[in-house]
Amino acid sequence: MNVALFDYGAGNLHSLAKALESGGGRVEITADWDHALGADALVLPGVGSFGAVVRALEGHTAEFRQALEEAADLLYHALVALRAIDVTVEDLLDILELRGC
Repeated sequence: MNVALFDYGAGNLHSLAKALESGGGRVEITADWDHALGADALVLPGVGSFGAVVRALEGHTAEFRQALEEAADLLYHALVALRAIDVTVEDLLDILELRGC
């Protein structure tokens, strides 16, 4: 799987890239939205860097929205799978908080 790790100036890209590679991803760090949106998966790193993400999206919101809409079925199935094992949104948020996300 080709994974685009988007570089918008926030997050520990090196560590995240190594983690994604250990899971089998072929990771490319990029600041090019067209390239990033063409990958099999897109990762936006940086917990608490919402402002940096918004600034990086300027001029590219339509393409990003389209990518999210195209991934909606996958996101839906992931959420259904979590519900099937009785994981609520609150549970997921608790797990993420415990992991420092």
